[in-house]
Amino acid sequence: MTQPDLREIHDFLISLASKAGEMITSAHPSMSNIDTKKNSSDLVTETDQAVEHMVSTSLKSTYPDYEFLGEETYVPGKSHLTPSPTFVVDPIDGTTNFVHGYPYISISLAFVHELVPRVGVVYNPFTSQLYSAIEGHGAYLTSGFGENIERRARLPLRQPAEPLTGLSSALVAVEWGNERQGNNWTVKTKTFEALAGSKEEGGAM
Repeated sequence: MTQPDLREIHDFLISLASKAGEMITSAHPSMSNIDTKKNSSDLVTETDQAVEHMVSTSLKSTYPDYEFLGEETYVPGKSHLTPSPTFVVDPIDGTTNFVHGYPYISISLAFVHELVPRVGVVYNPFTSQLYSAIEGHGAYLTSGFGENIERRARLPLRQPAEPLTGLSSALVAVEWGNERQGNNWTVKTKTFEALAGSKEEGGAM
């Protein structure tokens, strides 16, 4: 197998993100036409499934020898990331926001080889913001993606980046995920307490 062409993969993933964005913005989801997976906070819509199908078929057609891992087709205990060239996809990252009409979602695409992320593309079609990166070539934000005037800036946007002196001067965000009980939920809540709690209470702030 020849060495993957990361620039070519990067550009192809951006084209797929653009197509997915059109599918996402033209959809009209509601709480009455969704399904759940693990629980009521783990949602999936027809658009999630349609976008993943479009992406997977396009990738398999262009890169038939590469593996594919998608959120909607992932099978616990059977789907595994291997050293083989692999595309990893979350068709709608933020389905709960999507269903409620909150315009902060994205399609997230990655290319992983030898268990190392090599290319990443994250696109929010509602805000026309595209984040992209190629290993060894930096990460970029393209504002106004797909519009008449695009603005591309290397990340971090604040150059030079200010040194991080501690979590008290950082922006801390926590992805709660879809667990609402069990060990994972306990670990996440304790982690948030450790990160965001005051120093007087044993936290980092």
